[in-house]
Amino acid sequence: VLELLTKYAPFDTMPMGHDAIVVAIPSYSLARNLLREFSNNRTYSVSRYHMWKENKLIKTMI
Repeated sequence: VLELLTKYAPFDTMPMGHDAIVVAIPSYSLARNLLREFSNNRTYSVSRYHMWKENKLIKTMI
């Protein structure tokens, strides 16, 4: 999974480090879905990923 992420995910648009992104993705299938979205529409999927990540962080804090 880490190889896939470093190869295809647009880390340059992510504020967090590589490890944080890998940790934030809970399953291999979700990682594959994110990668597919990234390749299809980079801007849209990045904003959607940030929305999902913020939502997940909020749930963790509660």
